[in-house]
Amino acid sequence: MARPSQFAVLVAFVILASVTTITLGIWLLGKTANLAVANKVIRIPSASMEPTLESGSNHFYNSVAYQISSPKVNDIVVYHPPEFIANGEMAKMFFVHRCVGVAGDILEIRDGSLYRNGHLISEPYVQKNAKLDFKLGRYRGEIIPIVTEDHLVNLGNRIDPKFWLDHVPETLDLSLDDPLPVPHGTILVMGDNRAGASDSRSWGTLPVNRVVGKLTGY
Repeated sequence: MARPSQFAVLVAFVILASVTTITLGIWLLGKTANLAVANKVIRIPSASMEPTLESGSNHFYNSVAYQISSPKVNDIVVYHPPEFIANGEMAKMFFVHRCVGVAGDILEIRDGSLYRNGHLISEPYVQKNAKLDFKLGRYRGEIIPIVTEDHLVNLGNRIDPKFWLDHVPETLDLSLDDPLPVPHGTILVMGDNRAGASDSRSWGTLPVNRVVGKLTGY
């Protein structure tokens, strides 16, 4: 059998190199397109994440970050508010807060300091704090936030304030119970501006399926 000429070998090499280059180009183009689709811009809607994120500033978030994984502690997540506190157009609004606890974590705030699973957490990004106590508790089969401030106990905005004002002994008993872990399929989120944020301290756990992305490049 005759051996291929050097010219034929060169032509075959050039063709192979061209096909490889085209294939790589198509792959990179697809990756770039996917990246462009995944990365979206959000305008920070309030001062609840200051000083980390200024109100009105624009930031990118990855809208596919949690398609194959779940939020992690210290991720800054973009989410829609839980359906039990929002309906209509408000349920479609975007909020941005820091994930401070995931399923199984036991979170407490004591005199303004955050504890996770019994350990004091250093939070250098928190500059405006609120001197209150917080934990998750169970009331009538529902896991709700229990907040104590200046010796007054409330159950967040999950329960009509008139109820807990009319049932002070019952809420005081709840404040003495041990804290409960974050339930499966949910996370706890808080604003870095603890004195000016409506977050899990007010309405409790956030279902993971309400999270729409992870903030990047802040």
